[in-house]
Amino acid sequence: VHLIRHPFGMIRSFEEARMEQIFFRHEHPFTRRELAELTWLVSHQNITRFLERVPRERQRRVRFEELLDTPEAVLRGLCRFLRIEFAPEMCSPYQDQRRRMTDGVHAESRMLGDVKFHSHAGVDARVGDRWREQRGHDDLAPETWEMAAALGYEVERNEVSQAGASPSSTLVMLQPHGRRPPFFCVHPAGANTLCYAELARQLGEKQPFYGLQAPGLDGRDEPLTKFEELAALYVEAVRSVQPRGPYLLGGWSMGGPVAFEMAQQLRKQGHSVALLAVLDSHAPGAAAGAIPTDDETLLGMFAGNLGRRHGVELEDLRGHTFDEKLSRLGQLAVEINVLPAGSDPRHIERLFRVFKANIRALVEYEPREYPGRITLFRARQRFDESPSDPLDGWDALAAEGVELHVTPGTHYSMIDTPHAESLAARLRACIEGAFAVDAAEEGAVGAA
Repeated sequence: VHLIRHPFGMIRSFEEARMEQIFFRHEHPFTRRELAELTWLVSHQNITRFLERVPRERQRRVRFEELLDTPEAVLRGLCRFLRIEFAPEMCSPYQDQRRRMTDGVHAESRMLGDVKFHSHAGVDARVGDRWREQRGHDDLAPETWEMAAALGYEVERNEVSQAGASPSSTLVMLQPHGRRPPFFCVHPAGANTLCYAELARQLGEKQPFYGLQAPGLDGRDEPLTKFEELAALYVEAVRSVQPRGPYLLGGWSMGGPVAFEMAQQLRKQGHSVALLAVLDSHAPGAAAGAIPTDDETLLGMFAGNLGRRHGVELEDLRGHTFDEKLSRLGQLAVEINVLPAGSDPRHIERLFRVFKANIRALVEYEPREYPGRITLFRARQRFDESPSDPLDGWDALAAEGVELHVTPGTHYSMIDTPHAESLAARLRACIEGAFAVDAAEEGAVGAA
């Protein structure tokens, strides 16, 4: 059971209870506010990674705000999930407080749950929405907004919003440790980068890892419909973290062609690209141009990708109107725990809107030859199914050739447990090899 709460709500409670005095007694450089946000973000990142290894049918998300608003309905549903009997007393935790075990097993123990437990007279639904008081007075890091959106919360920004997508809003730090140059990995057509969480973990704490997410997920920015525009935005974001090359770029599925265009733009600006890693992506061009782009077809693709990414086959949506299909898809996303119960209905609409913009950008993209080398990682299943085109068309675009690696799994499972470990090992070796070659070339130039 994954209990979730809006980050502003948790931050407010953390600050009011001065939780850093309990959990963070050693010296550190963070303010109380920064510790609160980091605690929320890292906790949910860890839980999300853990739940990737747990079958979907054994998972359930419970939203804190809904638990306060309709406690009996939520608790009855939770009891059915846990296969335990519902007791009405569950809805009245503050009654008969003397019989509640709120102290520790020792006299010196301190309560580490709700430190204000004994001051409550009953469940107050208003507590769930008090975080809204911070709107306009505070903001969150891009990766915190990313996680909040992934958990189904409607993303809030400062009331004074800027027109157009911000480069910083596209960056998602998935692995912050290490002194090596970061690996920047572009989102697939679904636009979200949490799919790279396991790959980032398997690469290890010596390799910083940034995801690049598409604008438009939070409903504030308009999705971009041109590959060149997406790549330019992401190049700006990458250079805000690493002003100069050599760069490590990659992308899975549709993210591969976007990374390809980023490498083109960086090379044109005079920067070195040490590694362009394409993860099971077909080369853009003629094949992509054959993809139908009508809303009905794209919705079917969207539903298929959503289901297969999470290991399920979604039901046939034929026989319904377009709006009915989209609404039903939102319900199914909740049922398979892609979105939590009670998610804003507009969230699935935004996801599809960005997906549609990404596919149309792919279809219209006209690639040109890349003056470097491409490192292609293909999923074993797709590789075995297409023996006539082992390089997925990339050999026609790479002036210095294609280095091929075939890794275990399907298109969807190659970046997840357990296959991500094998992919990460190959990718790590390629990163180390790329910088060894780069250092050798610099030495040769210096000697000349």
